[in-house]
Amino acid sequence: MKYEDFTEEMRNEIINATKDSLSKLGIHTQVRLSARMTRRNGEYIRIDTEPFQTTPVICKSVSVYGEGYVVPCDGIENAFDLYINLNYGFKYFKGGSNGVEIGQLRFRIFSDSMRISFIGFII
Repeated sequence: MKYEDFTEEMRNEIINATKDSLSKLGIHTQVRLSARMTRRNGEYIRIDTEPFQTTPVICKSVSVYGEGYVVPCDGIENAFDLYINLNYGFKYFKGGSNGVEIGQLRFRIFSDSMRISFIGFII
């Protein structure tokens, strides 16, 4: 299943589940969802947030980003699992950047009914 096959409702469900999971970590920002091609013509689902600040300010900017992939679900026909690994990205005042893994969002997609369900956020 590819990103272009996702309905608008499915995309909104991914964005809303991501926002809810981030808000539990104290992060309130806009979330964008897009597709990205790899060198081998594979497709990744990309999540980005608007840059934000922490209080107190310790970095020039902080953002959350993640890439995910869709795989067939074992044992369930017409079902796929979507895994998105989320990371913090930091940009420092004196230059340079760094990042750290936050966790993984998991979704189950049913292609016959074109619906998606949020499984959970694993830290």
